[in-house]
Amino acid sequence: MIYARAKAYLTIVLLAYVVVLGVNIVNNFAYYRETGDWQYSVTFCLIATTLGCVGAITLYESVIKKVTRRPVKPALSLLYTLLFSGIFGCLLIVVALKIASLLFHSPDASSQQYIESGTYSVLFCMIFGLAGWGMESLYQWKKNAEENARSQYEILKGQVNPHFFFNSLNTLSTIIPLDADLAVDFVQQLSKVFRYSLQHENENIVALQSELKIVDSYLFLNKQRFGDKLQVDINISASAKQKGIVVQSLLMLVENAIKHNELSTPNPLQLDIHDEGSMLIVENTNRQKTIPDSSTGIGLDNIVNRYKQVSNVPVSINSNNDKFIVKLPLL
Repeated sequence: MIYARAKAYLTIVLLAYVVVLGVNIVNNFAYYRETGDWQYSVTFCLIATTLGCVGAITLYESVIKKVTRRPVKPALSLLYTLLFSGIFGCLLIVVALKIASLLFHSPDASSQQYIESGTYSVLFCMIFGLAGWGMESLYQWKKNAEENARSQYEILKGQVNPHFFFNSLNTLSTIIPLDADLAVDFVQQLSKVFRYSLQHENENIVALQSELKIVDSYLFLNKQRFGDKLQVDINISASAKQKGIVVQSLLMLVENAIKHNELSTPNPLQLDIHDEGSMLIVENTNRQKTIPDSSTGIGLDNIVNRYKQVSNVPVSINSNNDKFIVKLPLL
């Protein structure tokens, strides 16, 4: 941040030298060529530009700090910028003329010179002040947009654990009366899943390979419970495993498929996970339970919205009588 601001200031200073000296030389070129008397005018421009840049940067930084501590409306901020720039331009021209007079041992400038030079100085400073105000406004807008996006993403991430925990408790409550040992294994595997969540708490994206390990663990537990009623086929290429996905997105899709669909001997749930191009495809048979389990209703929306925060490629959802297919962009 400091480096970027310093680079921006250096660019502005160099631009100011080029503009001021360029305007001066263009306007007085014939006079300089005829008389050769260019030292005073050019020196005056250099002094004024140097003082102007140093003073403007100091003033600008002071204003930024005050605005940061006590934000003001954009219109009022613009008015302050123009007012300070105009006053600064007047003071700048007075100091620059005095210094030039001392350096060249010339008499003080006339009132007419102050007025003419002061007019150009005020306009020049106001233009640069307006440009600086615009740059800072754009920076603040971009910063606020990024912070808002991060805030929204954190809210969406915060929905994942309650959603998964809620469904896991439902599953555990079903297992406990049937098989106590399996319930213990389930709790141990569940702890791995939550440990995975905590390990990636501050991450938005993880390698697909990492998520697959947790999905394998989750599927193993459900296979113990459902047996052949749950049929899984995972076929992921080595290159796809190295790519990223949104944290817990695949896990939530697998969980939802098991939670919301019928798993029976005549109608087993077939779950297919594979990659195709730049997409990860999660496909399952679409046989909704007659009596659906309780649900928080945020699973798919959560995944879609979280992907919007990190990718321009949307999540694809396609549902028909036979298949429910979700395509996740590989990042």
